[in-house]
Amino acid sequence: VQVYPNPASNWVKIETAEPIQQLYLIDMMGKLVLAAQNVSEIDVSDYANGTYVLQVQTAKGLATKRIQVNH
Repeated sequence: VQVYPNPASNWVKIETAEPIQQLYLIDMMGKLVLAAQNVSEIDVSDYANGTYVLQVQTAKGLATKRIQVNH
């Protein structure tokens, strides 16, 4: 799974070999801030600055990445 740009200010692009089935964005307090299906790009412009955990579910499994949001 490739995630860019990182750090991000407006959007994050997610590239995978398999189609994305489910995507979760979780803040550092453990709060789920986004759950989406079949997406390859997310708008982070409304999220607070900080570190987030991005979980990407594909047919091959679950990948976890950290992304930094800086405005």
